[in-house]
Amino acid sequence: MKTKKTALWIGIVCAVVLVAVIIFLAVSAGREKQPEAVGTEPEITEETEKQEESADISGEDLAEQEGNPAEPESGAPQEAPEPDADSLYVGAGFTLNIPEEEWQIYDENMPAPQVMSATYDSETGLWVEHYEETAPDVEARLLEEGYLYDASGSKLQLQSGDFLTEVRIFSGEDDAWTVCSRRLAAAEETEARLDAIAATFAAVPDGQGGGQPETTENAEQAALREMITSFFTACFTEDPDTLRQYFSSSYSGTPETYSVPDGFESLEIRAVKGLDAVAEENGGSCVLSVEFTAPGEDSYTYLTAECVKENGEWKVLSYGLEK
Repeated sequence: MKTKKTALWIGIVCAVVLVAVIIFLAVSAGREKQPEAVGTEPEITEETEKQEESADISGEDLAEQEGNPAEPESGAPQEAPEPDADSLYVGAGFTLNIPEEEWQIYDENMPAPQVMSATYDSETGLWVEHYEETAPDVEARLLEEGYLYDASGSKLQLQSGDFLTEVRIFSGEDDAWTVCSRRLAAAEETEARLDAIAATFAAVPDGQGGGQPETTENAEQAALREMITSFFTACFTEDPDTLRQYFSSSYSGTPETYSVPDGFESLEIRAVKGLDAVAEENGGSCVLSVEFTAPGEDSYTYLTAECVKENGEWKVLSYGLEK
């Protein structure tokens, strides 16, 4: 009996040892296989991350990684954009593409030969002129006035102080057009902008333009223009005696004249503003401004005068210069 009990316990112990060995071997096998699984998982994750990163890379970065810089691609020839129809200015006999949101356009009562003008800021402006003569005649006259062709030979230039006046001539059948501009001589970016606008100029054949008709001044406007222009001349030729004849009987100040270093001839009258508000029968008063440029100045200047009508004639009640 005792021998049987001993054999039973030996069997139980062997069974326990066998189970323990099996468990140990199973755990060891799992540990040996685990590094292979761990090593595989980072490889998959890294590849996934690479794919995600490559999807987020911009075209420029991708071009640099592949050894193809993006700059040449961006500099490839592109089709020029169509002109914005909203910015196409239609004048009497011509069209010009001028950005309306950036430019102030004037096209009423312009002094001949101007037919329109536009200003961008106090340093930049352009205007269109029309001549009943041929383009070679206009060119010859400008050369006599001191204009010179620029390096490209596409336009005539005349520098006065820090400012540069540029003229681009366009031929018609028996006439000529010029697109003129004024800018700071050192403003190369402004030059490119003005050249781009001038390049859109197109003369329109008679009867096909639908342009704005030329305005005709009424009698009051014509009388005011003549008076204020003569008054302007007297102010800058420093002639107080002549100046007094333009004053109203209510004027109580001392006549003031203005000097110009380069002489009165160096002034350029751009426009007389305020005339369009004067009716045919105007018995009250009005305010006129003579817009002009002077050598060396960095902005347009205005001789502004308050005018009143006395005994059927327009007189100056007060005046002064302003920027």
